[in-house]
Amino acid sequence: MRFLISRRRVVWLLALLAIVSAWRQEAKSQEDDQAALKAQLARIAALRAERPHDGLLAYYQALTHVQLGERTAALAELRRPIGIVRSLYAATGEVPKGLGAEHRAEGTIEIFPEYETGLQDIEGFSHLYVLWVFDRAGAPPETWVGTPPTDDRPHGVFATRSPRRPNPLALTVIELLGRKGRVLSVRGIDMLDGTPVLDLKPYLSNIPEEKLRRGWLAEAEARRAAASTPDPPS
Repeated sequence: MRFLISRRRVVWLLALLAIVSAWRQEAKSQEDDQAALKAQLARIAALRAERPHDGLLAYYQALTHVQLGERTAALAELRRPIGIVRSLYAATGEVPKGLGAEHRAEGTIEIFPEYETGLQDIEGFSHLYVLWVFDRAGAPPETWVGTPPTDDRPHGVFATRSPRRPNPLALTVIELLGRKGRVLSVRGIDMLDGTPVLDLKPYLSNIPEEKLRRGWLAEAEARRAAASTPDPPS
């Protein structure tokens, strides 16, 4: 009986040691991955400064690897930048925000050489959709509800233009002023200098203006107008 009890204890201890060993190996593997990632991102930062194109590709492949593991290649291909924005804005605080903000800044979109042929006939359109990345948005928030600078009431992230999103993607409509080779001159920039661009599409809309709704923005604008209206003299 004592032999059976001792044997069971040994089996239990061996199983416990195996679990602890596997946990330590996993923790060590994660630490190694984090260290390798930090070193890789440091190299990428230097590469982005020297060669923006190559650096951007490596940067998004690295982020993809961290987020989705074995699906790295597929998503890295989907997130492949086609160019970068050249803008007057160096920091987010410089970009106009809030109710009534107008985006009239001019800048350029530099398409990478391998995609230049994709610009054929783009000059015929007055406006373009630009799909781009909030590459300096920081860590995601703890909740997907927040109060935007254009209102004093909370709203869900999908009802706002907040840069801190599950997928840090943005969509802007810009005016196309001209094209010189693979460089597009545009107006309506609201991106930071060096922002990666994922795609361009001609802007086309057949939705009548009377059918468009502006949601809580219209309500916030109405409250702001009412607050700024002076009281009639008594």
